[in-house]
Amino acid sequence: MELTNEQFKACIEAMTSADHWGNMPRMCADLRPQLISCDAARSEAFFKVETAEWMGNPVHGLHGGAITTIFDNAMGSLLFSVSDGNFSPTASISVDFLRPLKAGDTVYVKVRITKLGRSIAYLTGELFKDPDCDKPHATSTCIYSTAYRIQL
Repeated sequence: MELTNEQFKACIEAMTSADHWGNMPRMCADLRPQLISCDAARSEAFFKVETAEWMGNPVHGLHGGAITTIFDNAMGSLLFSVSDGNFSPTASISVDFLRPLKAGDTVYVKVRITKLGRSIAYLTGELFKDPDCDKPHATSTCIYSTAYRIQL
C-alpha cells in the first residue's frame, strides 16, 4: 500500500510523539526525533533533535553513541511509518563522524529509505547543526531486519 504524504506524515508523527516515547529508556526518550518535514514519494523525513549536556563526552562534545542513537531513532521511526505498525530491529549501523558537535546543540537529521525489501531495509542519514547547511556533521547507513518485524 502506498501512503499519501498526509498518511506518511501522520504515521511518523505518531511514532515520534511524546506519548510513544514516554516509557522508553532515557537515552531513547531524550533523543526523540521531532518531525520537521517528510516526503512520501521520496521515502524521506527531516527531524530536529534537542541534545543535552549529559550527552557529552569528556571534552563536552556530543558523544558518538548519542549521535548513533539519533540516527537509529530517526531511521527507525521512518521505517516504522511504512511497515504497517511493525517494528524492525536494527541489524547493522555505521556512522561516520565528520565534524564535531557540542553537547546541548540542537541537531537536524535527514533520513531516507534507499531500499525496502521483504527481509532487509537499507536507510541512509545525514546529521547537521544548521537545518539549511549542506555539509553534514555525521552520516550514517543502516540495515534493518524487516523479516523479524515486531508488532507494537
